[in-house]
Amino acid sequence: MTTADALPACRARRHDVTVVQEALLPGSPAEVFDYIAGEGVLPELLTGYGPLPAVTGTSGVSGPWSVPGSQRVVHTADGHTLHEQVLVYERPRRFAYRLWGFSHPLLRRLADGGGGDWVFSEAAGATHVRWAYTFSTGSRLKSWPLALMARWLWTGYMRTCLDNARRIRSAS
Repeated sequence: MTTADALPACRARRHDVTVVQEALLPGSPAEVFDYIAGEGVLPELLTGYGPLPAVTGTSGVSGPWSVPGSQRVVHTADGHTLHEQVLVYERPRRFAYRLWGFSHPLLRRLADGGGGDWVFSEAAGATHVRWAYTFSTGSRLKSWPLALMARWLWTGYMRTCLDNARRIRSAS
C-alpha cells in the first residue's frame, strides 16, 4: 500500500507533493513503533526546523491513539493548530495518519491537508524507518511553492524528527 492509498483525501489529487526520509533507529520494530506512534511523543520529536515551529502538545483526543479513526488537535509553538487522525495502526510495521485544518497561514494557503505513512522493518539489530509525508493540494499553481517548501523545509523538519528519535532511543 502506498502513502496515497493510506490517505484517501490525497488519492485523487494530481498535484500532491511527497517527501520521504529514512533512518536506522535503535531497538526492535515493536519498540520503535511504540515510541514513534505513541500518543504523547510529538513534543519530544517535532522540535521545529527553521521557520517551522515545534509541536508543544495535543488536545481533544477522541479515542485510544492506537485505534484508526481517533483524532486530536496538534498545537505548535507559534500558537497554531491542525487536526490529526489515525488511518492505519498495524503494530509493529505501519502507522499512517492524515492532517487537515492547518491554521498556520502559509500551510493553510498552500495545502488542503496532508498525511504521513511510517513503515518499520528489522535491519541488523536496529529498525529501518521509512517516513513518507504527502501534502495535498488540488491546485497546480499552489503545487510549485508547496514543493519548494516541502523539499527544502519539511525535509529538514523530518530529518530533525528522526535525529531526535535516534538520540532519544539511543539514550534509553
